Amino acid sequence: MERHCPKCNSPFTFPSSRRGLLEDLCFVLGGEIRRCHSCDVRHAYLGALVLEAAKTQGDNRGMQIVTAAIVGGTIACLVIAVWLLRRFHRWPF
Repeated sequence: MERHCPKCNSPFTFPSSRRGLLEDLCFVLGGEIRRCHSCDVRHAYLGALVLEAAKTQGDNRGMQIVTAAIVGGTIACLVIAVWLLRRFHRWPF
């Protein structure tokens, strides 16, 4: 299947190696990483979903996603734990 660059619509996209957490996750889920030869932008193709991959080595979007997932999961676990303790242990509040 021929992939076109979503940014410049060039047909010259080539497979690229994975860099960063987002691209590793995309690869594990069955996606592919491609680089456009014309505009030099990397994209992660996951079925019909196209994500723009890291532009530079220092781009840390993957780390921001991981941090948000850890913080959100921790807060959700604490809320569920407090709700269970309050519901079944007759706390005074």
